[in-house]
Amino acid sequence: MTGLAGWAAGIAAVIVAGSAQAGTSVIANGAAEVFAGAGWTDASVDTIRFTVPGGNVGDGSAITGLENGTRTDTLIDASARAPVNNSRTAVWSVDSSVPLTCSTPATCGSTTIPLTRFRWTVAGGTEISSGTFNGTASQSLGSFRNSRYVSVTKTFFYLNDVVVPAGRYAGRVVYTVSMP
Repeated sequence: MTGLAGWAAGIAAVIVAGSAQAGTSVIANGAAEVFAGAGWTDASVDTIRFTVPGGNVGDGSAITGLENGTRTDTLIDASARAPVNNSRTAVWSVDSSVPLTCSTPATCGSTTIPLTRFRWTVAGGTEISSGTFNGTASQSLGSFRNSRYVSVTKTFFYLNDVVVPAGRYAGRVVYTVSMP
């Protein structure tokens, strides 16, 4: 569950997700299983792009990301199921430990942008709160009892609070649901 933007003057960055749907429901009894998704399409990798106008580089004005170039919101969803006689709690986490790296070395060299420079707001759903990536491999986003499907809609923002060289930057966040 796991992208690239371009422009002449400014910064572009990418956060990558996976595929999904929306809602909250109870899942019937059966074998234990978990699912996590991110994005609105059935593509294996969805791309969120941030384009910073040249005159706004590093000025602190948050830049809204666009999923696959069109949507400002991104679906993040999960389900967990376990037999009734073995009820468990599913844990939702994200890996934001690897920074965005420059993919146009002629313009931005080896510059990286840590994912801690990105935040999100949440609509629809209470299982995940609004927040900021913390740059770790296992940032806890929330938990829920098994036999449920849950989802939230996130809007991602690049904080744009530091000056980095113009260029294309690419990176990936990975959402995981586990049920210990």
